[in-house]
Amino acid sequence: MMTKKGITFAVIALTLALGQTALQAQRRNNDREQAQAAAAAAPLGPVATSQPELDAFQALTKETVPANKLTLADAFLAKYPMSEMVGWIHRFRMEALGQQRKYPEAIAAAESGLAAEIKFMEGMIAKADADAKVDPRKRDKNAPPLIDKNSDAFKKFAADTEKAMMYYYQNIMNNYQQLNDAPKLIEYGERALGQDPEDLFTLLTLSGVLSERPPTEAKALETQMKRAEELAKQALQKVTAIPESAQKAGLLSTINQTIGLAYLHQKKFGDSQKSYLAAIASKKDDPISYMRLGIAYVGEQKVDPALDALAKSVYLKGFAEAQARELLTQVYQAKNKSLDGMDQFIQAAGQKIGQ
Repeated sequence: MMTKKGITFAVIALTLALGQTALQAQRRNNDREQAQAAAAAAPLGPVATSQPELDAFQALTKETVPANKLTLADAFLAKYPMSEMVGWIHRFRMEALGQQRKYPEAIAAAESGLAAEIKFMEGMIAKADADAKVDPRKRDKNAPPLIDKNSDAFKKFAADTEKAMMYYYQNIMNNYQQLNDAPKLIEYGERALGQDPEDLFTLLTLSGVLSERPPTEAKALETQMKRAEELAKQALQKVTAIPESAQKAGLLSTINQTIGLAYLHQKKFGDSQKSYLAAIASKKDDPISYMRLGIAYVGEQKVDPALDALAKSVYLKGFAEAQARELLTQVYQAKNKSLDGMDQFIQAAGQKIGQ
């Protein structure tokens, strides 16, 4: 039989036990919170492992002359091949080589940098997954801070890496455009859209190249033009939403030109006319829009509108002048049975531009 004193002792013992359990729980919570706070405060991203490495990196960031920057970058890679900052170094090389118009070498540097930064990101994700399983109570106090994928620092690091990937893709696209390599540009454009389907630069560039480089095979042509139209319409939606400006007008003209050309390749002449008229409404002095509008009118045998558009293109001169003049000559000759008065017709049509 338990005495009153025994009952009191039991209550005290139970209270102490509960108190110790609560204290242990509190300590666990404190440990977890401290670990999370350390993870949140810890900077994420590539770091130098020595002062000389950091000095070499900082010297590279300050250099502005492309040739000198390339020399410093190559020296860094030779001395610190295992550096966490290798991706950054290749990024600097990509930029310097592009400025020197060494486009194949710039592409190779971009691919190396892209691979290095993706590998680093994958390593950080793997470490964060492993850290999530660590018991803070059994962890060495001198160990590096845990990485928490839910922390603001990690989210920023992930977002910065994704932006860097888009930067690589866009540079590679630009370099392939300089090399006149449409298939590779299209390949990397699609990869960029896989990373960010809403990126306006990629939508504009890829849709434009797809429309300007039609395949010869009919089925492939149809597929490619529909893809160009789809991407251009996505870009059109985004640009339509931005405030009015000269830049917006230029973008609207470019996008409508792309859509108009995609329709033109598919012999959808009425749709093409509407798109080119929209392009001209945004930019009234573009000779290519007038020339291709004229071609779309010829496709439907709308002779007078075709003559007017082609004459305006010739009047504006530029890259399209020779082709526009050749087609204008054919249509004018077919209608008038002579070329008399064609030069005066061109001048009269040109005077109406912008009215």
